[in-house]
Amino acid sequence: MFKFFFWLLAFVLLTFAVVNRQEVAVSLWPLPYDMIAPLSLVLFCAFALGFFVGMISKRVQALLEALPPRRDGGAKMPSLF
Repeated sequence: MFKFFFWLLAFVLLTFAVVNRQEVAVSLWPLPYDMIAPLSLVLFCAFALGFFVGMISKRVQALLEALPPRRDGGAKMPSLF
């Protein structure tokens, strides 16, 4: 069953990459560099960046919640999220 979903996802991503082959100009504002890349690559990178930022923020939240309570009765750290 896992192989089926893997191949289905691979097919969808490959189709998406083939359909969106037009090139777009990418520039990151504070940096003076410009880059031309395929639209599918830009979208995949944006998705991956958002995924990893969300994953890291969720991990930090879980680690903060797993801390033992303070012994001195001080105020608990406020939640970041």
